[in-house]
Amino acid sequence: MANISPRKNKHGEIISYRIRVARGYDSNEKKIKPHEMTWKPAPNMTAKQIQKELQKQAVLFEEQCRQGLTGDGRQKFDAYAKYVIELKEKLAQSGLRKNSDKAVLKSAEKLLELMLSDYRECFIKEQAEYP
Repeated sequence: MANISPRKNKHGEIISYRIRVARGYDSNEKKIKPHEMTWKPAPNMTAKQIQKELQKQAVLFEEQCRQGLTGDGRQKFDAYAKYVIELKEKLAQSGLRKNSDKAVLKSAEKLLELMLSDYRECFIKEQAEYP
């Protein structure tokens, strides 16, 4: 079952709600970090509407967690690169035409280059900030 807790600003007004779904324990009997989601109600909603929609969002989020549709946000670049390579290999094995394989490879290479250039820019900016 989902745990719902309100989040308040410094004036004590509720600005959003945190929905947490427990993931259980690992093999060493340590608690696994729960899945979390933040839901922000629309400003024109009444208290009853907020509670009804909040319960609906909690049920939907819990169902997504059960189905494995929520990620833990910890995917690293090397894992993503392996995923892209595996995807390309699966597409190649499925018997697609060579032209479409080349297009997929070209797209993956462009995406990789864009990601690396963004990373380089961030790294250079960080180096400039900390002499």
